[in-house]
Amino acid sequence: MDESGLKLLVKLTQEGRLICLQKHMTSWSSAAAASISSKHFGRSGDTLLHYAARHGHLDVMEFLIKQLGADVEVYNNDYKRPLHEAASMGHEECVSYLLQEGANVDSLKKADWTPLMMACTRKNLDVIQKLLSHGADPTLRNKDGWNSFHIACREGHPLVVEHLLHASPDIWRTKSNTGRTPLHTAAMHGCKEVVSILLERCGYTPNTTDSCGVTPFMDAVRNGHLPVAKLLLEKHQASPVAADVLGAKPVHQVAVTGQEEALRFLVLDLGVDINQRGTDIQLTALHYAAKEGHVAIIKTLVELGADLHAWDTKGRTALHMACIGQQAEAVRTLLLLGLEDSQDASGTTARQLAMKQDVPGAEDYKPCKMNEEYDVIVLGTGLTECILSGIMSVKGKKVLHMDRNSYYGAESASITPLEDVYKRFSLPGSPPESMGKGRDWNVDLVPKFLMANGQLVRMLLITQVTRYLDFKVIEGSYVYKGGKIYKVPSTETEALASSLMGLFEKRRFRKFLVFVANFDENDPKTMEGVDPKKTTMRAIFQKFSLGQEVIDFTGHSLALYRTDEYLDLPCIETINRIKLYSESLARYGKSPYLYPLYGLGELPQGFARLSAIFGGTYMLNKPIEEIVMENGKVVGVKSEGEIAKCKQLICDPSYVMDHVKKVGQVIRVICITSHPIANTGDINSCQIIIPQNQVNRKHDIYVCMISFAHNVAATGKYIAIASTTVETNDPEKEIKPALDLLEPIEQKFVSISDLYEPTDLGTESQIFISRSYDATTHFETTCDDIKDIYKRMIGSDFDFAEMERRKQDIFGDAAE
Repeated sequence: MDESGLKLLVKLTQEGRLICLQKHMTSWSSAAAASISSKHFGRSGDTLLHYAARHGHLDVMEFLIKQLGADVEVYNNDYKRPLHEAASMGHEECVSYLLQEGANVDSLKKADWTPLMMACTRKNLDVIQKLLSHGADPTLRNKDGWNSFHIACREGHPLVVEHLLHASPDIWRTKSNTGRTPLHTAAMHGCKEVVSILLERCGYTPNTTDSCGVTPFMDAVRNGHLPVAKLLLEKHQASPVAADVLGAKPVHQVAVTGQEEALRFLVLDLGVDINQRGTDIQLTALHYAAKEGHVAIIKTLVELGADLHAWDTKGRTALHMACIGQQAEAVRTLLLLGLEDSQDASGTTARQLAMKQDVPGAEDYKPCKMNEEYDVIVLGTGLTECILSGIMSVKGKKVLHMDRNSYYGAESASITPLEDVYKRFSLPGSPPESMGKGRDWNVDLVPKFLMANGQLVRMLLITQVTRYLDFKVIEGSYVYKGGKIYKVPSTETEALASSLMGLFEKRRFRKFLVFVANFDENDPKTMEGVDPKKTTMRAIFQKFSLGQEVIDFTGHSLALYRTDEYLDLPCIETINRIKLYSESLARYGKSPYLYPLYGLGELPQGFARLSAIFGGTYMLNKPIEEIVMENGKVVGVKSEGEIAKCKQLICDPSYVMDHVKKVGQVIRVICITSHPIANTGDINSCQIIIPQNQVNRKHDIYVCMISFAHNVAATGKYIAIASTTVETNDPEKEIKPALDLLEPIEQKFVSISDLYEPTDLGTESQIFISRSYDATTHFETTCDDIKDIYKRMIGSDFDFAEMERRKQDIFGDAAE
């Protein structure tokens, strides 16, 4: 069977389409079918049985095992059995069936994880009980020395913890390879209820330490879990001044991790000495905070009475430590607070350390690298500019990246603290106390999600920028119809269950989805007489007799078009867009979208780190005085009287207003609420699309909602951002249908931004200008812009395969 046929089998298995799968496989000989059922797919080496178990399709599993003879103990490249997959995803019926068919209840995957350990990561008590009833051993340890109880304590589910203690009363008497107990684990992750159970039912001694001398109290306080820290103090007589093996105490540890509230708790509530010394070289908390670059902690320490001029045994002040850690902003803060440079015991000044350590942006100490020649200069640290900067650095180009702002992200930044958001939008006063701590907020200026199977995720994976980021799946995708919102159906099963359509419409829509799923422009048999490059999408909708409302949510909520112009264009682009939505949805199940913890501002910073690893030079807070041209071609950039020379320039529109044209406006309204959006099932994140025809407009309206669960808001708070393309002289009235869905709103911040696109393609000038961020809620258009700029700069298409090869050359085996 060819590759496309094999991919179809995997897709059918993942989606649980048993009838189609049977139809394909029973048409072959029994030997061929058995061969396919045991085939390992892709880099992971999964079989069809792995896919079925992971997605919880019991009927598909029964077919593969009973009819095709699939081995229940088959393992993939990580030695995961189907039982691992079913247990880790919480599919109790699948777990039960696999055990009934003879699966080894204690089989080991890579790193010696058992199915029970995998089940404990999902907090699924029913699956855990099922495994234990079939003899699973909860005391088995993986290669890190963790048993199932460690994992359950990390996840923080009290019922699971109590059940494991009931099943194995001495299970708590365990330590990992680094001496960490389940109490350490629960304290580190802030699981207060579990910590309470452990203190009540288990015999842990106060201040028990791991191999690094860390106590559970240290774990709690340095991770900001004050309720757990207080519980350990009250119920376990924990010491707030115990030291680890290096001599660091809790006050030093919270300075390292940047936990401001924990610092105030230790000093103000517990009376800990703020100038307490740690380690053999007598470091203070201020030394630690300076080396880590925690500016807010530095300011709080000084406010609480820290000695600004304290020396360690080598005669070094916090200024020396900030320079050693290359923390430019910390250097500036200490200077502003009045700490002057001085010689340490060896006669070395902080300025000399900055020179040696190449502190980025520390203009107070080191000359800037302006008077050099670069292959590429990049102006602006928006996502587009940072991705191109990273790609060019990986390609071996010498890159200088500058920004007039003191922060990364430009228009795609995440603003913190909340006080800065108020200032940016010129709101009087400060945020009310009900908003919580300002530092808990990271507010995106541009609302966007990542398509799970889209171009940006692919770029993140290939360049390994994922090393710097963590993501969560957005929990739902909805469409607006007749004043109400409905979940977007994108599979046959969801289409049949959706209340968006009547019975006959559902059947027609189901046939349409089957047609799209099977469509292959290289296989005429799948086209049903459609010419992908000539037949319009309007004709496709007519072919399946779909009504206007179904066309609306298909074109705007699945294909994600902003207008109806696509209807009279060749259908292949729309079909591929719907496939992208479905493939992205299939990756994680809840929605096709991902979102980075701590906000979208993490994305440009991740690519900036990539550029820096490959020699890119960064300068923030640099005023751009002139783009220097000779004979109509860029030759350099002037800043503060100095000129950096270059062969090519990348920038956002704000740096070259005479090379761009205004093509429209976008209104964005950032709304803070204390509640999820109504009729979404109280989920913590979602997208809502209001198709243009539903509100008599030419462009769709979008709503992106994230929350405290994504580390972008204070506990219990939600951020919903509504956006659309401006069509009238009253943009706020245009956005009202979205705002009505969000009421009551505690605070809103309104911005109306001009949209620009370049008039100069860069062929002659070698200036390559990005487009403004549009109103869409995904990054696919941004990635198209990146690929377009890349092609104009390099002269060839952006090639994912080439980047994959370069990744292998750069990272070697680690790239896997």
